[in-house]
Amino acid sequence: MTNREGNGADARRTDPAPLAVSATSKGDARWQGIEARVAALKAARPRLTVTRSAEVWLSIAPGVLKRQLHVDAEDGWESYFLKLEPGAEVAPHAHSITEECLVLSGAMEVDGEIVREGDLHIAFAGHDHGLLTSECGALLYIRGPLTPLEDLDLSDPLAP
Repeated sequence: MTNREGNGADARRTDPAPLAVSATSKGDARWQGIEARVAALKAARPRLTVTRSAEVWLSIAPGVLKRQLHVDAEDGWESYFLKLEPGAEVAPHAHSITEECLVLSGAMEVDGEIVREGDLHIAFAGHDHGLLTSECGALLYIRGPLTPLEDLDLSDPLAP
C-alpha cells in the first residue's frame, strides 16, 4: 500500500503504514517510531490520500483478506477494506468503540441479519456480535477499533 500526503503540487509518497498495532505495545521502540512518524505527518500535511497503485492484502483468516487504509493510533481506530471470499467467516468479537461497516459489494450475514451492497452495519461500543458469514463473498469498508496484533492469524501467506 502506498500513502500519498498532499498539499497541491507538493505531494510525495511515503512508506507503507503499519498493518495493525496493539495498544499494549506503546513501550516498544517500533511503536514510538510509528507515533513520531504519525505526529510528523499530521504536522506537515492537512490531509492524506491512500492510493490504489500498490495494494497489499493480508490474509487474516481463511478466505478473509484485509487491506489497511489508515491507522489513528492516538484515537485508537483504523480503516480498512475487508474482502470475504464465498463461505468465509469472521469470528465473534467485541467492540471497544463503535465500528461502521459499509458493504461495497456482495452480502454478509451477522446475527441473523443479511447486510447487502450499499447497506451500513453499525456495531456499537461495548457490544459483541456473533459469527459473521458470507455465502456469496463481499467487499467491506470498515472504520473501527484497532485490531491488536495478537488477535490476527498471520499464519496464512500474503495474498495478491
